[in-house]
Amino acid sequence: MSRVRPEVPSAPSPNGLSPGRLRPAGLAAAAAVLFLVTLALYAPVRSFDFINFDDPDYVTANPRVQAGLTRESLHWAFTQVHSSNWHPLTWISHMLDCQWFGLNPGAHHLINAFWHALNAALLFAWLGSLTSRPALAWIVAALWAWHPLRVESVAWVAERKDVLSLAFGLAALWAYTAAVRARSNHGGTAPAFWTRYGLAWLLLALGLMAKPMLVTLPCVMLLLDYWPLQRTPALIHPDPRIPGTRGAPESWTRLVLEKIPFFLLAAASSIITLRAQSASGATVPLEVLPLSARLARAVTSYVAYLEKTFLPVNLAPFYPYEPRSWSDPVVWQLLGVLTLITLTTLLWRRRSPWLIAGWLWFLGTLVPVIGLVQVGEQAMADRYTYLPQIGILWAGIWCIASAVARAPRLRPATALASVVLMAVSAGLTREQLLHWRDMGSLAEHTLRVNPRNHLALTQLATVRLDQGRLEEARRLCEEALALRPNFAEAHNTLGNVYLRRQDWKQARQAFERAIQCNPSYPDAWHGLAVVSSEQSQWEDAIRAARRAVELWPMHVGAWFTLARAQHQAGHWDDAVLSYRRLLELKPGLAPALQGLGAVLALRGDLEAACQAYEQALTQQTNSIEIHLRLGVLRSQLGQNTAAEQHLQQVLQSRPDDPLAHAHLGHVELSRGHAEKAVEHYRRALPRMPDDVPLLNNLAWILATHTNAALRDGALAVQLAERAAQLTSQQVPIILGTLAAAYAEVGRFSDAIATAQKAIERANELGQTHLAERNRQLLQLYEAGQPVREPAETASDQPR
Repeated sequence: MSRVRPEVPSAPSPNGLSPGRLRPAGLAAAAAVLFLVTLALYAPVRSFDFINFDDPDYVTANPRVQAGLTRESLHWAFTQVHSSNWHPLTWISHMLDCQWFGLNPGAHHLINAFWHALNAALLFAWLGSLTSRPALAWIVAALWAWHPLRVESVAWVAERKDVLSLAFGLAALWAYTAAVRARSNHGGTAPAFWTRYGLAWLLLALGLMAKPMLVTLPCVMLLLDYWPLQRTPALIHPDPRIPGTRGAPESWTRLVLEKIPFFLLAAASSIITLRAQSASGATVPLEVLPLSARLARAVTSYVAYLEKTFLPVNLAPFYPYEPRSWSDPVVWQLLGVLTLITLTTLLWRRRSPWLIAGWLWFLGTLVPVIGLVQVGEQAMADRYTYLPQIGILWAGIWCIASAVARAPRLRPATALASVVLMAVSAGLTREQLLHWRDMGSLAEHTLRVNPRNHLALTQLATVRLDQGRLEEARRLCEEALALRPNFAEAHNTLGNVYLRRQDWKQARQAFERAIQCNPSYPDAWHGLAVVSSEQSQWEDAIRAARRAVELWPMHVGAWFTLARAQHQAGHWDDAVLSYRRLLELKPGLAPALQGLGAVLALRGDLEAACQAYEQALTQQTNSIEIHLRLGVLRSQLGQNTAAEQHLQQVLQSRPDDPLAHAHLGHVELSRGHAEKAVEHYRRALPRMPDDVPLLNNLAWILATHTNAALRDGALAVQLAERAAQLTSQQVPIILGTLAAAYAEVGRFSDAIATAQKAIERANELGQTHLAERNRQLLQLYEAGQPVREPAETASDQPR
């Protein structure tokens, strides 16, 4: 905080205001009260949910953010453009929230409320220090913090960028004013000046990395030079009672040159932002919306923002863009209003310099969002007033204070009116706040404000879809499309309605229409991929899902659909890459790990498949399907103990599971426990009548076991013939089993012929060991003897 010299409270200042005495302890206490009251006002947000409006991009569907503060996520935050913006500090803030609180929406909301309360305290402390009018500064800060227009910036998690950027912006302004005072007191070469000047530059850089809205802050610094710092060659008489205003006036040229480093920062941020928004297709080209129409719309928006400042009713998160033309007399009337206000502030610049300073603050800080560069489909937004409204409130309160200074009898009534105004503002804010508790409440409120709001209709349709109210969701989408036929999001939501109904034809048409309206809409491409997958059109699904991940590389759902389609289409190497890419985005995602395990098993990499399934099991410890897959794979690897543990876990929940019984049969057979193997095989057989390993193994035991009670030659022949049929008489081991079954029922000629065929086929395949084994058995058949295998050697028969 800058050094403050004692003032003479009884002497009126030339501008009609009598500065008060600043006491640091009192300033801190007043700031703390403002912070706590503001935090309490917004405390209900702790029970609010995320909303389906930018929150998915920023948090709930953003795996980079959900990963927390990692090296990879930090690299992404600083090097990638996402959601049409480059604001790494905002991403880091959301990452920290996820690291500390996970996806607890109340905690994310409370952090927003904390930053906003901090901004209120910062605004008061800076403004009070700057003007030596702490009481007026407190009123300005309170009215600003408790104004209903603040709700959107605080109650919307995705608007963290608003509250975060302004905190750094206010800190930058405070450092700048401290630097000016250091120069005034000690000269331009003083170390204190350069230290504070550099700090202001750094704080502005941080603020721009939270939201580029601060690009106008160098111009705000020039306004502060004019008033209240009074560094200019006097359009007003300098007031020696305001701290830091001593010294000869400086030229505007020098003041502008002093801000060059700040303007360079703002220019760099503007270029990055314009490129980011253009690359994402968020900006509307001049060919579509000419500059003249943008200027007409800007005039309308300026007056609308003024109106909402003084009459904050019918607020909504989205105001549909309505084109304006200079042929409309209303536009000229509104331009006249703006011109009249501007001329009035100019005429009164000597008597009331705060008027022109506050008015130009309002006009200037709205320039980046007034529509000259049109981004998106909104005409205006309440959140855009977060910085600009400070100027209007500052000018208004100072005007009232100036009038009261000339008529002291009005002070009690003015004080009472101030209290009432703050209470009413806080009440309206609390009422507006409750509309933001969830997406359904917000959409319903928006439709009460404007029943023809196509975005609100679509958002409400999404809510109804999530609630399973499909017909109502369809009707809402149709209403939205009646208002805006080319609104891609409504077509996409309609496609999801039909997808839920399994109406693949209608769903495909809706998603294709959404893509026609917006070819860069990743969700629509993903929807099209899902429809193709549901119809087993795997190549079409691959093409659509690949396009979705090209447009949005962090689209978890699209990566999963792509990997699954590649898996089903037999592109196993591609599927492995896609599953692993998905797991980079979402480590530990159980469905992805299961899919990866399945593909690795198909490629024959059984141990790697087991590792994938084991990792999935840590996420879903009670998953019977994962236990089953692990049991099967461990059985195939010969890891009998581990296989049995997993398979028994399956049978505890599903006692008749055929696959578990089949593989437990394999385990018992490999251990030489033929009786137990037969028991499991018999339980699996009715539901797995065409499983070749099961047929072969059971037939072998029934045909060859030394225990006559286990043998059943007729069934062995039946099972072995089925296995041979299923394998087109081409698998030597199955032909060998069939020969043994024929021998068991006394069909030795068939046994000899089948054994000879098994030997020939084994030699063709280079299976010399199996060919030799069948030659030995052939000798038994030629001698009219069946095969007899003791239990301890039954496992020699390959499975």
